[in-house]
Amino acid sequence: MVRRLVMFVRHGDYRAEPEELSDLGREQARLTAGRLAAGPAIDRIAHSTMPRALQTAELLATELGITDLRPDGALAECVPGVPAQHLLTTQQQAWFVEHADDGAGARRMTEAALRYLVPAAADTVELVVSHANVIRWLLATAAGAGPDAWFQQAYYHCALSAVVLRPERQPAVLAVNDAGHLPADLRGLDHGDDLRW
Repeated sequence: MVRRLVMFVRHGDYRAEPEELSDLGREQARLTAGRLAAGPAIDRIAHSTMPRALQTAELLATELGITDLRPDGALAECVPGVPAQHLLTTQQQAWFVEHADDGAGARRMTEAALRYLVPAAADTVELVVSHANVIRWLLATAAGAGPDAWFQQAYYHCALSAVVLRPERQPAVLAVNDAGHLPADLRGLDHGDDLRW
């Protein structure tokens, strides 16, 4: 049976001004490349056009010897939708009001799903380097979860997830937020202690 394996990795830790990977982010990406090298050969890397994802993708491509890199604006960070109010703290409610985008993020996520959550005509292995919100939304969609499920996941820098897509079958989520290749001091740096393990 033809199989499309899509692996997702969140960009590494970064600085905002100017936006670029931090030294920790580059180390996370190098360790992630080592983990990926032990798996199936990757045919191509699709990546967000934002600098932190582009730099992560380039580092992974160099480490893995992959020359087929494909920038995709649909993979840029966005707000996929506004979660139900009862799921949000007061601070989160204010953040979503400030970052509301009139559904542009949801439209981009639909576009991304049509690219990365459908079977292929031939066996292929792809790596998608993107952002927490995007990956969480794509994984929740692949799992057939409800519209708020993307928001109810934590996702670490350079964590790996995987989905298998086959003709006439539902997507199969194989892994979510796997950060076992990173030492504890490089996992979940942008989360509070309550969301780190």
